[in-house]
Amino acid sequence: MSIIFLALIAGLVVVEASAKAISNQLKYQGQSFNVAAAGVTDALVWFQKQPTQPVTAFSPLRDLSATPPVNNTENPSIGIVRTFPLSPLGNVWGRYEVRASNVTDVSVQRGKAGAGTIWQFDSFGMVFVDRDGDSQMTWTDTNGNGVFDRGEPGEVIALTKVRAEAQKLSLVLPAGNAALQGYNCGSISLTSGASSNRVLGSSSGIGIACKSGSGSPAVTGATVTGNPRIQSAVSPYNDGVGAVFGITQAELVTVANVKASSVAGLPHPLPAMSLTVIQGDATFTTAHPLIGSGILAVFGNLVVPAGSSFNGVLYVTGNYSQSGPSQILGSVVSHGGIALTGGSDITEADWDPTIVQQVRSALGGYRFSRTEYVVP
Repeated sequence: MSIIFLALIAGLVVVEASAKAISNQLKYQGQSFNVAAAGVTDALVWFQKQPTQPVTAFSPLRDLSATPPVNNTENPSIGIVRTFPLSPLGNVWGRYEVRASNVTDVSVQRGKAGAGTIWQFDSFGMVFVDRDGDSQMTWTDTNGNGVFDRGEPGEVIALTKVRAEAQKLSLVLPAGNAALQGYNCGSISLTSGASSNRVLGSSSGIGIACKSGSGSPAVTGATVTGNPRIQSAVSPYNDGVGAVFGITQAELVTVANVKASSVAGLPHPLPAMSLTVIQGDATFTTAHPLIGSGILAVFGNLVVPAGSSFNGVLYVTGNYSQSGPSQILGSVVSHGGIALTGGSDITEADWDPTIVQQVRSALGGYRFSRTEYVVP
């Protein structure tokens, strides 16, 4: 009985130790995924910050003697590399490597004509125990390639490789610097409650601009300013999704921060400086007005009611209607009709170059077109 009892105890000890080891391994594996995900985000930021767009070469730099210092990476010969402590208990550290050898311009493979439109990159997330206390990852580079590979001996206790894709989003307004931009001049009307309707350009901005040869907007009684106040001969005028955003409708949906089929599926207010896509008619109400900033793309008709306030670019493939009191700062682009309806208060659309530039800076450039996923 004593022997049986001791065997049972020994078995329990082994099971407990195995369970603890498996638990720690799962924990470290989860941490390595988080480390790899941080590397993916760092890579996206690197692409976004490059002065020349689109980016045609992946080349992170490190020059701490420069003014200001350049510190894209710890090791430019590898790619983007960062090492940082995870936990003082056990001296656990993390390290990610976005290796240049695993960063690929896949624009042509994705059907894009221009180089640098879509980049695919892998991030290697490693968790290691810094046994020698040098704040660096130590391993035996058995194949001499300068990077850690799965199975090589050393301090690494978990490795996860994560892949993502980033696609460049552009913002090219079909009529340039104009508050209201329409495909059909004859379908633009500001005559309902005209005295309360305002479309304000600037000394370098147009009030209303529309496609050449499509008639004239109806603005009698409304306030329209700009330089010029009305430009009805824009040619070429291309308000297609590809021309404005540089990507297809399906791709625009993929890279959107918020996507819905109707207003009911949207947060209220919209997140600040977000790209929001509605695939269908968008009828906002006084109980749920349009409030937010960034880009709102509506593949259908858009109704903007009283109480609305939006800073950025509204892109509409159908008809656009706006009632007051409301204010849009930035630009409105509509392929269908445009109607402003005044009342007891002001219905206003203003060209604001500062806001449009903020939108370009915040939302233009590279965005995740495929979120990170684990690869072997």
